Amino acid sequence: MKAVIIISILTFIIATGVVMFLTGTFKSMLSKDTVEIETDGEEEQDKESVDENEYQVKTESEKEDQEKDKKALKTKEQQLQEKLEKYEAKIQTAEKRLADIKKEIDTLKDSKTSISASKQLAKIYSSMQPDTAAKVISELDKDLAVRIFSEMSDRTAGKIMDSIAEEDANYAAEIIKLMAGND
Repeated sequence: MKAVIIISILTFIIATGVVMFLTGTFKSMLSKDTVEIETDGEEEQDKESVDENEYQVKTESEKEDQEKDKKALKTKEQQLQEKLEKYEAKIQTAEKRLADIKKEIDTLKDSKTSISASKQLAKIYSSMQPDTAAKVISELDKDLAVRIFSEMSDRTAGKIMDSIAEEDANYAAEIIKLMAGND
């Protein structure tokens, strides 16, 4: 009876093995068992090497990220430096323009003072006798004399110019030329 039980168990095992072999399940089970057997001893070593590799990958990735960040910062710094140089150039141009405008304002102030002085002198010389005004004006700078005459009425300027021409015709001619050039 023992022999019958052993034979039936062996027959069952062999029949199961044959069925598994024929269906292909035996191969897949065999390969899983082999892989599990092979990897059991190396599993801890693999975990450690995987952890080290992950750390190395992370640090390499972090290094790459840092390098990218450095490059981006340098690029941004260069862009900002270029903008700064452009703005500094604009500021210099604006400062130069401002200085030019200040000079022009000073010139206009001087001109205004000069015009105002010319008007005042024209009033004074207009109220004088033509002969006396002619003697004084003929001693002045020609440009100043032109400004004074331009502020006078035509009638008064004509009388004074007539008196100047009697004394110094060349001076009167030069004044007239300058006045004609200013119109």
